Amino acid sequence: MNKIMILKKGTKILMSNNKNGLNVRKDTLIKPSRLTTFMNIEVPVRLEGGRIYCCDIGAFTYTNYNIYINSVVSIGRFCAFGPNVTIGMPEHSVESISPHIKQSSYNW
Repeated sequence: MNKIMILKKGTKILMSNNKNGLNVRKDTLIKPSRLTTFMNIEVPVRLEGGRIYCCDIGAFTYTNYNIYINSVVSIGRFCAFGPNVTIGMPEHSVESISPHIKQSSYNW
């Protein structure tokens, strides 16, 4: 049976020793997404660099270097992401007719 780790904002754990099933490279930033204040990680996982803002990460997930995952609710089990992957671009205003920079500053 896999273990689940619950990380709350501000939690510090030893990540790169792989004894707890959480193998995270030192230049990887993992935080709960803006959607919640905690993050569930089902171990074992291996995260190889980048920024991950997520609520849940399933067991046996692997991410390669320079990954950016933003505002994702869940990453399932057995997921693998290659290098330089971007998921969930930064948010844009929904007040304007278009997210394009010229349209978003247009004053009706």
